[in-house]
This record gives sequence, structure tokens and C-alpha cells, in this order.
Amino acid sequence: MCLKALPQFESRGSQCLNSPYVGGRLQAGPDLGEKVGQLPRVAVRGGATEAASDSDPNPSLCLSLKRLLLGSQLSQGDFLPLPQLTIHNRPSLSELQLTTALPFPVCFHFPPLLTLCGFLHRVEPALTRIKEDRKRIILPAIDNIKYNSFEVQQYANAAHGYNWGLWCMYIIPPQDWLDKGDESAPIRTPAMIGCSFVVDREYFGEIGLLDPGMEVYGGENIELGMRVWQCGGSMEVLPCSRVAHIERTKKPYNNDIDYYAKRNALRAAEVWMDDFKSHVYMAWNIPMTNPGVDFGDVSERVALRQRLQCRSFKWYLENVYPEMRIYNNTITYGEVRNSKASGYCLDQGAEEDDKAILYPCHGMSSQLVRYSTEGLLQLGPLGSTAFLPDSKCLVDDGKGRTPTLKKCEDTLRPAQRLWDFTQNGPIISRDTGRCLEVEMSKDANFGLRLVVQRCSGQKWMIRNWIKHGRH
Repeated sequence: MCLKALPQFESRGSQCLNSPYVGGRLQAGPDLGEKVGQLPRVAVRGGATEAASDSDPNPSLCLSLKRLLLGSQLSQGDFLPLPQLTIHNRPSLSELQLTTALPFPVCFHFPPLLTLCGFLHRVEPALTRIKEDRKRIILPAIDNIKYNSFEVQQYANAAHGYNWGLWCMYIIPPQDWLDKGDESAPIRTPAMIGCSFVVDREYFGEIGLLDPGMEVYGGENIELGMRVWQCGGSMEVLPCSRVAHIERTKKPYNNDIDYYAKRNALRAAEVWMDDFKSHVYMAWNIPMTNPGVDFGDVSERVALRQRLQCRSFKWYLENVYPEMRIYNNTITYGEVRNSKASGYCLDQGAEEDDKAILYPCHGMSSQLVRYSTEGLLQLGPLGSTAFLPDSKCLVDDGKGRTPTLKKCEDTLRPAQRLWDFTQNGPIISRDTGRCLEVEMSKDANFGLRLVVQRCSGQKWMIRNWIKHGRH
């Protein structure tokens, strides 16, 4: 699950973070509020930021939360970047080696709705990696704190990737990491899940911090990964440093999370992804021209990229995220409608049925149709990476009147999956010469059935064109 970036704030004094985390479990009373109340809090009240703690028993081992961005005032409901964590009173190396073997609890409270808690475990390995190379961004491995019991659940080591919609996800570590057989070794990662990271403060400023134009939810973690790699830095997950977090059962901010995730994805795509930005529009099944989403002014971020002389997104795919599937052979994509069925779109239907259907148009990914230069008609969400199944091909096997959906490589003859299609024209199987058409049927959902039959002149329209031409 992708985590929301924590609000930015300015600390007022140091807060000792004494760990109640013992033996894989928080030691606290049964009431969740009581448990959270044991941890230090940072509260936003009336636009000012206050830090509160009952005691400061061991200042030399404190973690102090320092402001990262200057001159910012918070109000209730603000969602801004994660602040920098620095060591207060700089313990000696021997103290650091001793104390960073323990997890440090961190809890940020933003009334009335938001509390985010976590445990930073073993700081030293992350600091060592950054000392070796200040352009590294270090991601602690993420574990889970169960909401009801506060039991800590350790997750398997993974890299952090994303799909073409820029939704983050765990992915298998690179093969060279697996070949080492060392589970403590850093894991090269294309991006990050959430916004839990360790970075050199000055370097972070040099590369532009987090994009202040991102809004509400999503995208900033993926955008940062692209930017760091393309602009000469690197990003890695460090299994020796870990953060455990409590995931809320309900997110307290705007209910329309998808809209803001889409908006922020398009913003990142327009700045960093060059011609590959078309893949993001495809994944969201929206047109590249007038998409109906205001992603804000990106001119300052484009200027930042030029100033930093960053590499192309093609370089990033080839060298950092080669597992991504490329769809540069796309001619056209989007909703497909038939002249005889107003308001209905071609749809992948239930995945287990492997049958395309007509369904009321809704614009979501099950109605994403992609037509390629080879003549493939693929239905359903993009299979963005090698870790995911790709969208299936529409097939006329010549055995019946019902078109099927199959894995593109599973057709008996390649021609069975190939079609000729022109805008406002027929869709014709290259193998059988039959047309994809709609017939009325009392037995079918909505009284409409997809068939392949002798062409009768029915016409199809698809919403978005990238390249024009007849294939």
C-alpha cells in the first residue's frame, strides 16, 4: 500500500524517543489511544507547530526533528513532505553502534484526524551509505504494525516499483542482488513506497526537494525516484535499516484519492517521462489532449530538470527499471464504441471468462483497448511490468461466433490475434476475414452480444489516437 507523505513541520526543542517496542510488540495498554499516547507527539494547532514530551531522560541519545523546508506555516489538514531526522547532540560512534540496534518510535499527531506512527530501527547503516555517497537516497525496509494488537509483522525484502499508472508496489529485487545471496546488501530500487527515506539535507535541496505542486495523495514518491536516478543520484532499500508503520483503516483526507493520484501521476509524467508519458495517459484511460485533469504549472520543475542536466527516461528504463513493459507500438487506445450500441463500450468482462463483452461506458481500465502497429487489439489494464500479466488479445479462432480473450502468445496461429481497424470503420480479422460486430440478443447482458461474422457494415470508434494510419 502506498503511504501518504508526512506533513512538514519545524521542531521546537529535542524530543527523546524512548522505545516501548520489546520482543516484536509494543508494550502498552489495550486501548489504541492509550498506546499512541505513550509516544511523543508533534501537534499542529492554529497554524503553529508544537512539540510535546513528558521527559527528556537521555539527551545524548535523542533524535531531534529538524525543519527541512523554511518559512512554511501549517494549518490543520495540510499534507507536506517528510521532515529530516537528524541525531541530536551527536553521540559518539560507539554510542551510535550500541543504540541504533534498538528501534526508535516516532509518532506525529495532526489533530483532529491524523496520527502516523513508526519505528526507525538501526540508523547507522543508512548514515554509512550516505557518508560513502551523498547522492544516495536510502529507504529503510518497511514492516507493518498491526492496528489492533501493535504486533510488528516483518515483510520480506523487496525493491519498490510502480506500474504505468504510477501506483507504487513491491517488486522482486534485481537479479544481481539475488545472486549475491546476502540479505543485508542494499537493494537497488527504481522508486519508493511511501515517503520514508534518509537523505543528505543539502543534496535534497540541490535536486529540488519534493515537488510542492503535488496535491493530497500519491505521486511524490515515484517522482522523486525518477528524478534522483535521472539526475545522477541513486536510490536503494537497506534491509539493515527498518521502519515499522501503522496503516490506518481509513484515510482521513479527500475521499477522491484516485483523482489526486491521477493528477499527480500526470504531473510527474509531463516533467520526467518524455515520450513515455503516453503510457501514463493510457494506464488511466484518458486522452493526452484535454484529459480533464488540471495538474498545475510544471514550468519550474521542467527548468529544474534542464538545470540539473538530467538523463532521459529511456535511459532510466534501460538502466534502472528494465522490468517495465514498453508500449511504444500503440497506434490508438481508450474506449471503443459501436455505431449500433450507443453508450456501450468494449469491455474485458470477468477475467475468468476470457470473453469480451459490451458494458455501459465508464472509462475505467477494464474498458482500456489498445491497438498496436502489429494489429493486436488488447483489452484491460496495462500489464505494466514483467511481474504482472499483460492485457489479453482479442482472438477470432474461426471455430465459433464468439470472440475470445487469450494471452497473446497462446494463440494457435499468430494471425488469429491480428485485426485491421480504421476509425469509424469495421474491425476485421486478418485470419478469417470476419468482422467484430454487435447483435441484439435477449439472452445477453443489456440485450447486446459481441460476435464475429460476415461483415455487415457496422462501424467502430476509438477515443484516443497516438499515431494515425491504417494497419
